Amino acid sequence: MKNYFSISTTFWLMLWLGINTGPWVLRDEPETLIEWLNYIRTLFPYFVLFISLVFLIALRSKAAMPGNARQWLYYGLIGFLSGILSPDPLGASYWATAYLAAFTALKVNLREKDLLDRSLKFNYITWFITVVFLSILVFVSRESLFVTTDTGLTGYGISGRVPTVAQMPMSRSSGMARFAAIPGIISFVFFWRAPKWQRLGWGVLFFYSSVLIYLMQSRGAIVSFAFALAFVMLFLGKWTRRIGLLLMFIFGMSLFADIFPQEIVDQVSAHLERHQSREELLSLTGRTLAWEHGWVEIMKSPLIGWGFQADRYLLAGEHVHNTYLYALLTSGFLGTAAFIIGLGWTWRMFYLTLKKGIADKLGHRVPFILCGGILMFFTVRSIPEVSGALFSVDYMLMLPVLVYIGILYQQEDRPRNLMKIKIKW
Repeated sequence: MKNYFSISTTFWLMLWLGINTGPWVLRDEPETLIEWLNYIRTLFPYFVLFISLVFLIALRSKAAMPGNARQWLYYGLIGFLSGILSPDPLGASYWATAYLAAFTALKVNLREKDLLDRSLKFNYITWFITVVFLSILVFVSRESLFVTTDTGLTGYGISGRVPTVAQMPMSRSSGMARFAAIPGIISFVFFWRAPKWQRLGWGVLFFYSSVLIYLMQSRGAIVSFAFALAFVMLFLGKWTRRIGLLLMFIFGMSLFADIFPQEIVDQVSAHLERHQSREELLSLTGRTLAWEHGWVEIMKSPLIGWGFQADRYLLAGEHVHNTYLYALLTSGFLGTAAFIIGLGWTWRMFYLTLKKGIADKLGHRVPFILCGGILMFFTVRSIPEVSGALFSVDYMLMLPVLVYIGILYQQEDRPRNLMKIKIKW
């Protein structure tokens, strides 16, 4: 049987290279080499969707996307159709094309045999790409990455100090923290499960990832990261669970007993508050107002929404900063129901897979919990940001996790001779 893994990986890499660009690039005629490169990579989603569909028709593979991931496909299709109502139908169709192209790129990788192995490898590749992207962003912004303020060192406002990278917008501090969370979660898991001689290296990587997240002052990323780490310690094993509970108890008692020096408490509080007023904090830095504006537009087309990126087109360029409101704007209650079902179904699959010990039987305990930790990060992050509902880094990280968990859960019903996959960690 032919191996189409490399072809699917190429498609996937092209989609990653198409991140941080958009349809506005296609409206101007390129002149310089950088402009041409940006123009070409903006076309990648169209190329991937078309060529991968040709491959799928030619392959006639019987292997299907797991049901949880298909729900997100339905959401994307509804968003694609509702784009005809968008104030910018061409722009909406571009983002819908990019969203759907990720599904077809992944589908080329899924064959009737070795589904679990292939889906896990795709996550490995995605995590590696994420670390490479983070390294590039840190390198190009190294001279302006951090500044010293009266609250200490901070990376907040990096997009203002480094507005562009290769003539494209620089990642915001919340985006940088999102990138850093992936190696942070991975290194945290490996620190507990890797051989002893490797733990120092994983511990160092975890330390630097955590520091980067903290210095970026993205409260959403910090809280989501904390939830992900707690989740990992809870389910990785009995010793991590006991240690985690002990650390939580010690931390709680320390706060209750005022053991921490007040100076440190004040400094951390000031760091997280970012000199914002009480009103700004309660409004989640203006997010609640954006949610109110978004709801008004949602009710004007409640069934199927307005297509992808509707918040940018309908809210005067404002970002709605909430996954579920964005989904409602994109594909209405019909598409959002599919999106929420897909996410909820994945968590149900995770619970049942854990309960039945499917991952343990296949030697997948570590990658299974690792994927769960990453999914937990983005599930919590979905409240103050948009995660999974549009073509973005979040989506490109979440979709392979959904596919892997869905396929892993399905292994219970497969014949024993197909359950030989062993991953060495």
